Amino acid sequence: METYLLIALLIYIIIMLVASLIGRKKVKNEYDFLVAGRRLSLPFSCATLFATWFGAGTLLTATDQIRAEGLMAAALEPYGAGFCLIIAGLFFAKPLWEMRLLTVADFFRIKFGPRAEELSIFLTTPGYIAWIAVQLMASAEVLHIFLGWPLEFNIILVALIAMVFTLLGGMWSIAITDLIQMLVILVGLIAIFYGVISFWGQGSFVQGIASATSDMRLSDMINLEKNRLVQLCSFINVFLIAALGNIPGQDFTQRIFSARSSCIAQKACLMAGIFYVLIGSLPVFLGIASRYLVPEESQSFILLSLAQQFVSPAFAVLFVMAILAAVFSTLDSSMLATAGPLAHNVLKKYAPRHFSTIRLCQISIVGVTFLSIIVALNGSHIYAMLEASYSCSLSIFFAPLTIGLFSKDKYVPHAAITSMLVGAGIWSIDLFTSTAFPLPVIAAIMSFLSYYICSYIIMKIRYIIPIR
Repeated sequence: METYLLIALLIYIIIMLVASLIGRKKVKNEYDFLVAGRRLSLPFSCATLFATWFGAGTLLTATDQIRAEGLMAAALEPYGAGFCLIIAGLFFAKPLWEMRLLTVADFFRIKFGPRAEELSIFLTTPGYIAWIAVQLMASAEVLHIFLGWPLEFNIILVALIAMVFTLLGGMWSIAITDLIQMLVILVGLIAIFYGVISFWGQGSFVQGIASATSDMRLSDMINLEKNRLVQLCSFINVFLIAALGNIPGQDFTQRIFSARSSCIAQKACLMAGIFYVLIGSLPVFLGIASRYLVPEESQSFILLSLAQQFVSPAFAVLFVMAILAAVFSTLDSSMLATAGPLAHNVLKKYAPRHFSTIRLCQISIVGVTFLSIIVALNGSHIYAMLEASYSCSLSIFFAPLTIGLFSKDKYVPHAAITSMLVGAGIWSIDLFTSTAFPLPVIAAIMSFLSYYICSYIIMKIRYIIPIR
């Protein structure tokens, strides 16, 4: 199997490099590099949204949590993240596209001024680096299990390959490779699902479905012995973190900005969200099924155990390639999402004039890659990092983004900055303490309140003491 996997991995990398080079030919300016010239059709827009969301966290870490905690752990991935796309398609995609932006930081500059713009980048970057590190750590474990390569080597290798993909053609390369990677993800997931169910049915897929339906018990799926109120509150908290926290993200808004029209952006979000929930249910099912097929305790990366034990080597290779495709699709998108605003909104102001935005963006991609490698080499709990990267965006940016997009009142820059800082302050408590309170949701609510309170105070002061 090692030989087959190495051959498949080599073929995959070659195909991705060719696709990236095709994308590079389309890049003429920063609009092409950052948002594919705003020319993505519906299939490309839908594919890049799906492939970006469907990372190693969905396939591996979230499945382990579902195995350990039951269906309640599916609130983060895939259902919270899937509904994020649906909510965005219903309410956010069209007005965001119509602003014709390059980065989400542009939004904060237009609505609230340059200080809010730079603060948004400063507060966003750590979350994205953690998110990239999650993908690197998960992919490193996959290669270690199947090929025996050292974890540190795997982290560096995967990061450098993804960096090259991203450097070549920016958003155009990402859009083309995401379409291919989405197909690989689908084939790999269906392969392991078919193999596991057929094993459960002693060689018959139909009998396996019947056996799974009769064997699975609701009490095992939900852990009914726990406090149901606590479970419900925890589910709602985590669901909201994923369903709302991704909306202000650059990786999401970048795909909206890249669509050919506002209608395509809206349809792509809705289609990708529905598709994500449906396909994401396969790892959820497999996580529950693993309790019956692999009852031993202390199993991590349980889907890999299922692939090793219950499917043919060919199907196992397909599944491993699906994991790596999911990783690379998320990595290149996140690298560009982090580097793009740094280059366009920060470095462009201070760099020499002969440095183009594309070159600054490429320099930023290299820097982000190496910072992510450092975090991944020192990371510990992958699921915690995954949740933290979601909750950061919800706590800090959801309120000012929503206010700036839908409020008809006059915008107050100092209020937006206060809103971000209040959200960041409350969110940071969650990083250093263990509490049952839904701090990210509380942070988002307080972020809303602090904006309006600060705005009211500032407007009153201006009324009493007119500022020329």
